[in-house]
Amino acid sequence: VGNEYLSTTLHTISHAESVAGSVAFSSAIQLFKAQNGRYPQSLQELQDKNFLRQIPPPPAGKKWTYNSQAGQVSLVDI
Repeated sequence: VGNEYLSTTLHTISHAESVAGSVAFSSAIQLFKAQNGRYPQSLQELQDKNFLRQIPPPPAGKKWTYNSQAGQVSLVDI
């Protein structure tokens, strides 16, 4: 039961991190587009131009990918 509980807890934490990061990116990207008339060229541009204080770290074993044409962020396995 202990290992199952730990696994479930880690999965829940990972999911919460990914949702929080996605929401932060989505809000920042939409605000950037509204103010600049385009999507940011990169996630780093959001931080550089103060739309995000910092780029949220991805959950363990994942990385953020960004499609600048569509303004979409997603998580992929490393």
